Amino acid sequence: MITKVDSKSLKNASLLRKSTLAAMTAFSFSALADPTIHDIDVTPKVYPPYYTSTGLGITKGDSIQEALNIWWELYKRYYKVKPYGKLDCVYLLRSKESGNIVANAKLALDCHGGVNIYGTPACPQGYAELGSMCKADGVIPDKNRPDSCPTVADSVSLGVGETFLREVDYLDADNSLLFFSRMYSSQAYADINTVSGWRNAYSRRVNYRNVNKVKIAEVVSDEGQAYSFTLDGDKWVSDPDVNVSLRLFKGDSGLNMWEVKRDGLVEVYDNTGRLLSVSNASGEGVSLSYYPKTDLVQEIAATSGKKLQLFYQGALLSSVVAPNGQEFVYEFDAKINFVSVSRKDNAEASPVLLKRYHYENAKYSHHITGVTDGSDASIATWTYDEQGRTQSAVSVNNADSYTIVYNEDDSVTVTRDQDKQTTYFFETIYGVRKVVRVDGDASSSCATSEALYTYDVNGYLDTVTDKNGLITDYDYNDRGELVRRVDAKHSPAEHAVTFE
Repeated sequence: MITKVDSKSLKNASLLRKSTLAAMTAFSFSALADPTIHDIDVTPKVYPPYYTSTGLGITKGDSIQEALNIWWELYKRYYKVKPYGKLDCVYLLRSKESGNIVANAKLALDCHGGVNIYGTPACPQGYAELGSMCKADGVIPDKNRPDSCPTVADSVSLGVGETFLREVDYLDADNSLLFFSRMYSSQAYADINTVSGWRNAYSRRVNYRNVNKVKIAEVVSDEGQAYSFTLDGDKWVSDPDVNVSLRLFKGDSGLNMWEVKRDGLVEVYDNTGRLLSVSNASGEGVSLSYYPKTDLVQEIAATSGKKLQLFYQGALLSSVVAPNGQEFVYEFDAKINFVSVSRKDNAEASPVLLKRYHYENAKYSHHITGVTDGSDASIATWTYDEQGRTQSAVSVNNADSYTIVYNEDDSVTVTRDQDKQTTYFFETIYGVRKVVRVDGDASSSCATSEALYTYDVNGYLDTVTDKNGLITDYDYNDRGELVRRVDAKHSPAEHAVTFE
Protein backbone atom coordinates (compact mmCIF):
# COMPACT_ATOMS: atom_id res chain seq x y z
CA MET A 1 0.00 0.00 0.00
CA ILE A 2 1.24 3.51 -0.83
CA THR A 3 0.02 6.71 0.78
CA LYS A 4 0.82 10.15 -0.65
CA VAL A 5 1.41 13.12 1.61
CA ASP A 6 1.42 16.68 0.29
CA SER A 7 4.66 18.27 1.49
CA LYS A 8 2.84 21.56 2.01
CA SER A 9 1.17 19.96 4.98
CA LEU A 10 4.61 19.58 6.52
CA LYS A 11 6.49 22.54 7.86
CA ASN A 12 9.49 21.30 5.92
CA ALA A 13 11.30 18.05 5.27
CA SER A 14 14.17 18.85 7.58
CA LEU A 15 11.78 19.33 10.48
CA LEU A 16 10.28 15.94 9.68
CA ARG A 17 13.73 14.39 9.85
CA LYS A 18 14.34 16.20 13.12
CA SER A 19 11.12 14.83 14.63
CA THR A 20 12.09 11.37 13.46
CA LEU A 21 15.50 11.70 15.06
CA ALA A 22 13.90 12.93 18.26
CA ALA A 23 12.17 9.56 18.59
CA MET A 24 15.43 7.65 18.21
CA THR A 25 16.27 4.87 20.53
CA ALA A 26 19.45 3.13 19.45
CA PHE A 27 21.62 3.65 16.42
CA SER A 28 24.02 1.74 14.28
CA PHE A 29 26.09 3.37 11.55
CA SER A 30 26.81 1.83 8.19
CA ALA A 31 27.49 2.80 4.59
CA LEU A 32 30.22 5.38 5.27
CA ALA A 33 33.64 3.77 5.17
CA ASP A 34 35.14 6.52 7.33
CA PRO A 35 32.50 8.80 8.88
CA THR A 36 35.11 11.30 10.09
CA ILE A 37 36.26 12.20 6.54
CA HIS A 38 35.12 15.57 5.19
CA ASP A 39 35.31 17.03 1.73
CA ILE A 40 35.68 20.64 2.87
CA ASP A 41 38.90 22.08 4.27
CA VAL A 42 38.66 25.59 5.71
CA THR A 43 40.90 28.54 6.47
CA PRO A 44 41.76 29.66 10.02
CA LYS A 45 39.34 32.00 11.82
CA VAL A 46 39.88 34.71 14.41
CA TYR A 47 38.91 33.47 17.87
CA PRO A 48 38.57 34.91 21.38
CA PRO A 49 39.83 36.22 23.63
CA TYR A 50 39.29 39.42 21.69
CA TYR A 51 41.20 42.57 22.52
CA THR A 52 41.90 46.19 21.64
CA SER A 53 45.34 47.77 21.80
CA THR A 54 45.59 51.58 21.99
CA GLY A 55 47.35 54.29 23.95
CA LEU A 56 44.75 53.70 26.65
CA GLY A 57 46.05 50.17 27.14
CA ILE A 58 44.90 46.69 26.19
CA THR A 59 41.34 45.59 26.86
CA LYS A 60 40.27 41.95 26.63
CA GLY A 61 36.95 40.13 26.43
CA ASP A 62 35.39 36.79 25.55
CA SER A 63 33.16 38.57 23.03
CA ILE A 64 33.86 41.42 20.64
CA GLN A 65 31.36 43.55 22.52
CA GLU A 66 33.00 42.86 25.89
CA ALA A 67 36.46 43.95 24.72
CA LEU A 68 34.96 46.97 22.97
CA ASN A 69 32.82 47.97 25.94
CA ILE A 70 35.83 48.06 28.28
CA TRP A 71 37.77 50.21 25.79
CA TRP A 72 34.78 52.52 25.32
CA GLU A 73 34.51 53.15 29.05
CA LEU A 74 38.22 54.02 29.22
CA TYR A 75 37.88 56.28 26.18
CA LYS A 76 34.90 58.17 27.57
CA ARG A 77 36.62 58.83 30.88
CA TYR A 78 39.92 59.91 29.33
CA TYR A 79 38.47 62.20 26.65
CA LYS A 80 35.59 63.52 28.79
CA VAL A 81 32.80 62.03 26.71
CA LYS A 82 29.30 62.07 28.19
CA PRO A 83 28.48 61.34 30.98
CA TYR A 84 32.03 62.28 32.09
CA GLY A 85 32.21 65.49 30.06
CA LYS A 86 30.57 67.54 27.33
CA LEU A 87 31.56 65.59 24.21
CA ASP A 88 28.71 63.72 22.52
CA CYS A 89 30.12 60.63 20.79
CA VAL A 90 29.06 57.22 19.53
CA TYR A 91 30.85 54.35 17.83
CA LEU A 92 29.79 52.38 14.75
CA LEU A 93 30.65 48.67 14.89
CA ARG A 94 31.36 46.73 11.70
CA SER A 95 32.75 43.31 10.92
CA LYS A 96 36.25 43.48 9.45
CA GLU A 97 38.24 40.30 8.86
CA SER A 98 41.85 41.07 7.98
CA GLY A 99 44.68 39.07 9.51
CA ASN A 100 43.95 38.98 13.23
CA ILE A 101 41.47 41.89 13.01
CA VAL A 102 37.86 40.75 13.45
CA ALA A 103 35.95 44.04 13.73
CA ASN A 104 36.30 47.82 13.75
CA ALA A 105 34.54 50.52 15.73
CA LYS A 106 34.53 53.94 14.09
CA LEU A 107 33.85 57.02 16.21
CA ALA A 108 31.26 59.59 15.15
CA LEU A 109 29.66 62.93 16.16
CA ASP A 110 32.12 64.90 18.34
CA CYS A 111 34.78 62.17 18.28
CA HIS A 112 36.99 60.93 15.45
CA GLY A 113 39.10 57.90 14.70
CA GLY A 114 38.29 54.45 15.95
CA VAL A 115 39.66 51.17 17.17
CA ASN A 116 40.24 47.70 15.76
CA ILE A 117 39.22 44.59 17.68
CA TYR A 118 41.69 41.72 17.40
CA GLY A 119 41.66 38.02 18.09
CA THR A 120 43.87 34.99 17.56
CA PRO A 121 43.77 33.18 14.19
CA ALA A 122 43.33 29.45 14.73
CA CYS A 123 41.71 26.41 13.19
CA PRO A 124 38.11 25.86 14.31
CA GLN A 125 37.52 23.14 16.87
CA GLY A 126 37.27 19.83 15.04
CA TYR A 127 39.94 20.82 12.50
CA ALA A 128 43.70 20.26 12.44
CA GLU A 129 46.24 22.65 10.97
CA LEU A 130 47.56 21.50 7.58
CA GLY A 131 49.88 24.12 6.10
CA SER A 132 47.83 27.29 5.69
CA MET A 133 44.55 25.35 5.82
CA CYS A 134 42.51 23.50 8.42
CA LYS A 135 41.48 19.89 7.77
CA ALA A 136 38.47 18.36 9.49
CA ASP A 137 39.44 15.49 11.77
CA GLY A 138 36.69 15.07 14.34
CA VAL A 139 33.61 16.57 15.93
CA ILE A 140 32.87 20.09 14.65
CA PRO A 141 30.84 21.83 17.39
CA ASP A 142 29.86 24.73 15.10
CA LYS A 143 28.23 22.28 12.67
CA ASN A 144 26.16 20.52 15.33
CA ARG A 145 22.74 22.02 15.97
CA PRO A 146 22.47 23.18 19.58
CA ASP A 147 19.23 21.21 19.94
CA SER A 148 20.44 18.06 18.14
CA CYS A 149 18.94 14.80 19.38
CA PRO A 150 19.38 13.37 21.92
CA THR A 151 18.53 16.09 24.41
CA VAL A 152 17.45 16.16 28.03
CA ALA A 153 15.48 18.74 30.02
CA ASP A 154 14.61 20.43 26.70
CA SER A 155 17.87 22.33 27.08
CA VAL A 156 20.92 20.04 26.96
CA SER A 157 22.38 18.56 23.79
CA LEU A 158 24.23 15.41 24.85
CA GLY A 159 26.30 15.06 21.68
CA VAL A 160 28.51 18.05 22.44
CA GLY A 161 27.50 18.67 26.05
CA GLU A 162 26.03 22.14 25.70
CA THR A 163 23.14 24.01 27.25
CA PHE A 164 20.82 25.71 24.77
CA LEU A 165 17.77 27.96 25.03
CA ARG A 166 15.35 29.46 22.52
CA GLU A 167 13.22 32.31 23.83
CA VAL A 168 10.50 33.86 21.64
CA ASP A 169 9.61 37.46 22.50
CA TYR A 170 7.35 38.32 19.56
CA LEU A 171 5.57 36.27 16.88
CA ASP A 172 3.40 38.02 14.31
CA ALA A 173 -0.05 36.53 13.76
CA ASP A 174 -0.08 37.27 10.02
CA ASN A 175 3.50 36.63 8.90
CA SER A 176 5.44 33.65 10.23
CA LEU A 177 8.73 35.28 9.20
CA LEU A 178 8.18 38.41 11.29
CA PHE A 179 9.23 37.40 14.78
CA PHE A 180 11.92 38.03 17.35
CA SER A 181 13.57 35.20 19.22
CA ARG A 182 16.78 34.86 21.19
CA MET A 183 19.01 31.79 21.22
CA TYR A 184 21.62 30.85 23.79
CA SER A 185 24.33 28.22 23.58
CA SER A 186 27.02 27.54 26.17
CA GLN A 187 29.31 26.57 23.25
CA ALA A 188 28.23 29.36 20.94
CA TYR A 189 29.64 30.15 17.52
CA ALA A 190 32.09 33.06 17.82
CA ASP A 191 31.48 36.08 15.59
CA ILE A 192 30.29 39.69 15.68
CA ASN A 193 26.65 38.62 16.12
CA THR A 194 27.25 36.47 19.22
CA VAL A 195 27.22 38.25 22.58
CA SER A 196 28.34 35.99 25.44
CA GLY A 197 26.54 32.98 24.00
CA TRP A 198 23.40 34.81 22.83
CA ARG A 199 22.21 35.36 19.27
CA ASN A 200 18.87 36.37 17.77
CA ALA A 201 16.63 35.41 14.86
CA TYR A 202 18.44 37.83 12.55
CA SER A 203 22.03 36.98 13.51
CA ARG A 204 22.41 34.93 10.34
CA ARG A 205 25.50 35.76 8.26
CA VAL A 206 27.64 34.67 5.35
CA ASN A 207 31.30 34.99 6.30
CA TYR A 208 33.70 35.01 3.35
CA ARG A 209 37.46 34.48 3.52
CA ASN A 210 40.08 34.33 0.77
CA VAL A 211 43.37 33.02 2.14
CA ASN A 212 46.20 32.15 -0.24
CA LYS A 213 43.69 32.13 -3.12
CA VAL A 214 41.49 29.59 -1.30
CA LYS A 215 37.92 30.91 -1.17
CA ILE A 216 35.79 29.80 1.76
CA ALA A 217 32.25 30.95 2.55
CA GLU A 218 30.64 30.09 5.86
CA VAL A 219 26.84 30.12 6.18
CA VAL A 220 25.86 30.75 9.80
CA SER A 221 22.30 30.20 11.07
CA ASP A 222 20.51 32.28 13.68
CA GLU A 223 21.34 29.68 16.33
CA GLY A 224 25.02 29.58 15.38
CA GLN A 225 25.14 26.41 13.29
CA ALA A 226 27.83 26.95 10.63
CA TYR A 227 28.35 25.24 7.27
CA SER A 228 31.54 25.77 5.27
CA PHE A 229 31.46 26.02 1.46
CA THR A 230 34.33 26.07 -1.02
CA LEU A 231 34.26 27.19 -4.64
CA ASP A 232 34.38 24.28 -7.11
CA GLY A 233 34.42 25.79 -10.59
CA ASP A 234 31.47 28.16 -10.48
CA LYS A 235 29.57 26.33 -7.73
CA TRP A 236 29.80 26.58 -3.97
CA VAL A 237 29.86 23.09 -2.43
CA SER A 238 29.77 21.76 1.12
CA ASP A 239 29.82 18.40 2.91
CA PRO A 240 27.40 15.76 1.55
CA ASP A 241 25.11 15.98 4.59
CA VAL A 242 24.48 19.73 4.15
CA ASN A 243 21.10 20.39 2.52
CA VAL A 244 21.75 24.12 2.22
CA SER A 245 22.58 25.80 -1.10
CA LEU A 246 24.76 28.88 -1.58
CA ARG A 247 24.98 31.08 -4.66
CA LEU A 248 26.96 34.24 -5.43
CA PHE A 249 25.30 36.67 -7.85
CA LYS A 250 25.40 40.28 -9.00
CA GLY A 251 22.82 42.55 -7.42
CA ASP A 252 21.08 45.48 -9.10
CA SER A 253 23.82 47.76 -7.78
CA GLY A 254 26.49 45.67 -9.49
CA LEU A 255 27.87 44.43 -6.18
CA ASN A 256 28.15 40.76 -5.29
CA MET A 257 25.36 39.29 -3.17
CA TRP A 258 24.74 35.90 -1.60
CA GLU A 259 21.65 33.71 -1.86
CA VAL A 260 21.10 30.94 0.67
CA LYS A 261 18.31 28.37 0.39
CA ARG A 262 17.42 26.17 3.36
CA ASP A 263 14.36 24.83 5.17
CA GLY A 264 12.04 26.21 2.49
CA LEU A 265 13.43 29.73 2.87
CA VAL A 266 15.34 32.01 0.49
CA GLU A 267 17.77 34.35 2.25
CA VAL A 268 19.66 37.19 0.55
CA TYR A 269 22.85 38.74 1.97
CA ASP A 270 24.91 41.73 0.88
CA ASN A 271 28.56 41.62 -0.15
CA THR A 272 29.69 42.02 3.47
CA GLY A 273 27.60 39.05 4.63
CA ARG A 274 24.75 40.97 6.29
CA LEU A 275 21.26 39.48 6.01
CA LEU A 276 19.00 41.61 3.76
CA SER A 277 15.82 39.57 3.28
CA VAL A 278 14.05 36.28 4.00
CA SER A 279 11.14 34.86 2.00
CA ASN A 280 9.22 31.61 1.59
CA ALA A 281 7.13 29.92 -1.09
CA SER A 282 3.90 31.16 0.52
CA GLY A 283 4.77 34.74 -0.39
CA GLU A 284 5.70 35.80 3.11
CA GLY A 285 8.81 37.89 3.47
CA VAL A 286 10.77 40.34 5.58
CA SER A 287 13.53 42.79 4.71
CA LEU A 288 16.22 44.16 7.00
CA SER A 289 17.77 47.62 7.24
CA TYR A 290 20.81 48.61 9.27
CA TYR A 291 22.02 51.63 11.17
CA PRO A 292 24.35 53.53 8.79
CA LYS A 293 27.90 52.17 8.58
CA THR A 294 27.24 49.40 11.11
CA ASP A 295 26.29 45.73 11.30
CA LEU A 296 23.47 46.58 13.74
CA VAL A 297 19.96 45.74 12.49
CA GLN A 298 17.64 48.75 12.71
CA GLU A 299 14.34 47.44 11.31
CA ILE A 300 12.80 44.17 10.17
CA ALA A 301 9.91 45.03 7.86
CA ALA A 302 7.26 42.65 6.53
CA THR A 303 5.75 42.97 3.06
CA SER A 304 2.53 44.11 4.78
CA GLY A 305 4.30 47.14 6.25
CA LYS A 306 4.51 45.82 9.80
CA LYS A 307 7.94 46.15 11.32
CA LEU A 308 10.14 45.44 14.30
CA GLN A 309 12.40 48.25 15.47
CA LEU A 310 15.69 47.52 17.25
CA PHE A 311 17.56 49.90 19.57
CA TYR A 312 21.04 49.64 21.06
CA GLN A 313 23.24 50.91 23.85
CA GLY A 314 26.61 50.99 22.11
CA ALA A 315 26.73 47.65 20.29
CA LEU A 316 24.40 45.88 22.74
CA LEU A 317 20.72 45.38 21.95
CA SER A 318 18.71 47.38 24.49
CA SER A 319 15.13 46.99 23.22
CA VAL A 320 12.85 45.77 20.44
CA VAL A 321 9.58 47.52 19.62
CA ALA A 322 6.92 45.27 18.06
CA PRO A 323 4.24 46.36 15.55
CA ASN A 324 1.61 46.29 18.31
CA GLY A 325 3.56 48.85 20.34
CA GLN A 326 4.92 46.38 22.87
CA GLU A 327 8.54 46.98 23.80
CA PHE A 328 10.92 44.28 25.01
CA VAL A 329 13.72 45.68 27.15
CA TYR A 330 17.04 43.85 27.54
CA GLU A 331 19.77 44.29 30.15
CA PHE A 332 23.41 43.17 30.30
CA ASP A 333 25.76 43.02 33.27
CA ALA A 334 29.35 44.29 33.51
CA LYS A 335 30.66 41.08 31.93
CA ILE A 336 28.25 41.59 28.98
CA ASN A 337 26.12 38.65 30.05
CA PHE A 338 22.48 38.99 29.01
CA VAL A 339 20.69 39.09 32.37
CA SER A 340 17.03 40.06 31.92
CA VAL A 341 14.10 40.67 29.59
CA SER A 342 11.16 42.92 30.50
CA ARG A 343 8.06 43.97 28.57
CA LYS A 344 6.34 47.33 28.26
CA ASP A 345 2.83 47.15 26.79
CA ASN A 346 3.15 50.70 25.44
CA ALA A 347 5.59 53.62 25.50
CA GLU A 348 4.12 55.04 28.72
CA ALA A 349 3.91 51.77 30.63
CA SER A 350 6.43 50.64 33.21
CA PRO A 351 8.50 47.59 32.25
CA VAL A 352 7.40 44.25 33.72
CA LEU A 353 10.18 41.76 34.38
CA LEU A 354 9.59 38.51 32.48
CA LYS A 355 12.76 36.50 33.07
CA ARG A 356 16.16 36.82 34.65
CA TYR A 357 19.21 34.81 33.55
CA HIS A 358 21.97 33.82 35.99
CA TYR A 359 25.68 33.10 35.46
CA GLU A 360 27.31 31.78 38.63
CA ASN A 361 30.07 29.49 37.37
CA ALA A 362 33.44 30.85 38.51
CA LYS A 363 35.47 29.26 35.69
CA TYR A 364 33.01 29.77 32.82
CA SER A 365 31.58 33.21 33.46
CA HIS A 366 29.33 33.19 30.37
CA HIS A 367 27.80 29.74 31.02
CA ILE A 368 24.19 30.13 32.07
CA THR A 369 23.43 28.49 35.42
CA GLY A 370 19.78 29.38 35.96
CA VAL A 371 16.62 31.08 34.75
CA THR A 372 14.02 32.64 37.04
CA ASP A 373 10.67 34.22 36.25
CA GLY A 374 9.46 37.70 37.11
CA SER A 375 8.65 36.67 40.68
CA ASP A 376 12.13 35.13 41.16
CA ALA A 377 10.81 31.56 41.01
CA SER A 378 13.23 29.08 39.45
CA ILE A 379 12.47 27.80 35.94
CA ALA A 380 15.63 25.77 35.28
CA THR A 381 19.19 25.33 36.55
CA TRP A 382 22.41 23.87 35.11
CA THR A 383 25.92 23.03 36.29
CA TYR A 384 29.10 22.32 34.30
CA ASP A 385 32.17 20.11 34.54
CA GLU A 386 35.80 21.24 34.35
CA GLN A 387 35.68 21.22 30.54
CA GLY A 388 32.60 23.43 30.41
CA ARG A 389 30.20 20.63 29.45
CA THR A 390 26.77 20.52 31.02
CA GLN A 391 26.87 18.02 33.89
CA SER A 392 23.44 18.53 35.46
CA ALA A 393 20.09 20.05 34.57
CA VAL A 394 16.93 20.60 36.55
CA SER A 395 13.74 21.52 34.73
CA VAL A 396 11.05 22.81 37.05
CA ASN A 397 8.42 22.61 34.29
CA ASN A 398 8.57 18.82 33.98
CA ALA A 399 9.91 18.25 37.51
CA ASP A 400 12.84 16.17 36.23
CA SER A 401 16.47 16.36 37.26
CA TYR A 402 19.36 14.98 35.23
CA THR A 403 22.99 14.17 36.02
CA ILE A 404 25.30 13.74 33.02
CA VAL A 405 28.63 11.90 32.90
CA TYR A 406 30.94 11.97 29.87
CA ASN A 407 32.70 8.61 29.72
CA GLU A 408 36.22 7.89 28.43
CA ASP A 409 34.84 5.95 25.43
CA ASP A 410 32.94 9.11 24.33
CA SER A 411 29.61 7.69 25.47
CA VAL A 412 27.37 9.77 27.72
CA THR A 413 25.50 8.43 30.75
CA VAL A 414 22.42 10.27 31.97
CA THR A 415 20.80 9.59 35.34
CA ARG A 416 17.25 10.90 35.59
CA ASP A 417 15.58 11.49 38.94
CA GLN A 418 18.49 9.68 40.68
CA ASP A 419 17.48 6.17 39.59
CA LYS A 420 16.76 5.93 35.84
CA GLN A 421 20.02 5.56 33.93
CA THR A 422 20.60 5.72 30.17
CA THR A 423 23.88 5.52 28.24
CA TYR A 424 24.21 6.98 24.75
CA PHE A 425 26.90 5.89 22.28
CA PHE A 426 27.91 8.21 19.43
CA GLU A 427 29.62 8.23 16.05
CA THR A 428 30.96 11.27 14.24
CA ILE A 429 29.43 11.59 10.77
CA TYR A 430 30.74 14.52 8.71
CA GLY A 431 31.65 16.29 11.93
CA VAL A 432 28.22 15.78 13.51
CA ARG A 433 27.74 13.64 16.62
CA LYS A 434 24.94 11.11 16.11
CA VAL A 435 23.74 8.41 18.45
CA VAL A 436 24.46 4.83 17.36
CA ARG A 437 23.14 2.96 20.39
CA VAL A 438 21.20 3.59 23.56
CA ASP A 439 21.36 1.33 26.62
CA GLY A 440 19.16 1.58 29.67
CA ASP A 441 15.89 3.17 30.65
CA ALA A 442 13.73 4.98 28.15
CA SER A 443 13.68 8.76 28.40
CA SER A 444 11.89 11.66 26.78
CA SER A 445 14.59 11.89 24.11
CA CYS A 446 14.78 8.16 23.32
CA ALA A 447 11.52 6.27 23.74
CA THR A 448 12.90 2.72 23.74
CA SER A 449 16.26 1.01 23.55
CA GLU A 450 17.79 -1.80 21.53
CA ALA A 451 16.97 -0.46 18.07
CA LEU A 452 19.41 -0.15 15.18
CA TYR A 453 19.83 2.95 13.03
CA THR A 454 21.80 3.21 9.80
CA TYR A 455 22.70 6.24 7.67
CA ASP A 456 23.21 6.63 3.94
CA VAL A 457 26.35 7.93 2.24
CA ASN A 458 25.13 11.51 2.71
CA GLY A 459 24.73 11.09 6.47
CA TYR A 460 20.92 11.03 6.38
CA LEU A 461 18.90 8.56 8.41
CA ASP A 462 18.48 5.46 6.23
CA THR A 463 16.86 2.62 8.16
CA VAL A 464 15.52 2.04 11.65
CA THR A 465 15.14 -1.48 13.02
CA ASP A 466 13.21 -1.61 16.27
CA LYS A 467 13.58 -4.21 19.03
CA ASN A 468 10.87 -6.33 17.37
CA GLY A 469 12.79 -6.49 14.09
CA LEU A 470 10.48 -4.16 12.16
CA ILE A 471 12.32 -1.96 9.65
CA THR A 472 11.49 1.60 8.65
CA ASP A 473 13.28 2.78 5.50
CA TYR A 474 13.80 6.44 4.46
CA ASP A 475 14.62 7.85 1.01
CA TYR A 476 15.61 11.42 0.10
CA ASN A 477 15.99 13.54 -3.01
CA ASP A 478 19.21 15.31 -4.00
CA ARG A 479 18.23 18.28 -1.82
CA GLY A 480 18.13 16.13 1.30
CA GLU A 481 14.32 16.25 1.52
CA LEU A 482 12.42 13.15 2.60
CA VAL A 483 10.45 11.78 -0.36
CA ARG A 484 9.52 8.25 0.73
CA ARG A 485 9.17 6.24 3.92
CA VAL A 486 8.48 2.51 4.06
CA ASP A 487 7.09 1.21 7.35
CA ALA A 488 7.43 -2.45 8.40
CA LYS A 489 9.57 -3.17 5.35
CA HIS A 490 9.81 -6.83 4.25
CA SER A 491 6.85 -7.77 6.46
CA PRO A 492 3.18 -8.49 5.67
CA ALA A 493 2.34 -5.08 7.15
CA GLU A 494 4.66 -3.16 4.78
CA HIS A 495 3.31 0.30 3.99
CA ALA A 496 4.87 3.10 1.94
CA VAL A 497 4.28 6.82 2.38
CA THR A 498 5.43 9.30 -0.27
CA PHE A 499 5.97 13.02 0.25
CA GLU A 500 5.44 15.51 -2.57
